[in-house]
Amino acid sequence: MRRRLVPGGSALKYGSFVRPGDVMTTEIRLLNRLEDGSLDVKGKATVRPASGEGDEAIACSGRFMLPPASVGWRVGCDTFGPDSNGAAAGR
Repeated sequence: MRRRLVPGGSALKYGSFVRPGDVMTTEIRLLNRLEDGSLDVKGKATVRPASGEGDEAIACSGRFMLPPASVGWRVGCDTFGPDSNGAAAGR
């Protein structure tokens, strides 16, 4: 049985709606790597109107768990982890 990569969330907050053409930026920070391979992360997505007019707003934010991905091949999985700034990095 294959596991799907679906985030399980707790304390998720939703804010501004993202319309077609808007620019959405995501920031994810790794908090903890669990023994089963799951990742405990905190993140937010901000949205900027396509028109360039108006302020950037938070589309969603929160803390969630990412289960290990189940793929048919393995490339560089041992190099995935936080970089020196704590941001997720993969090669």
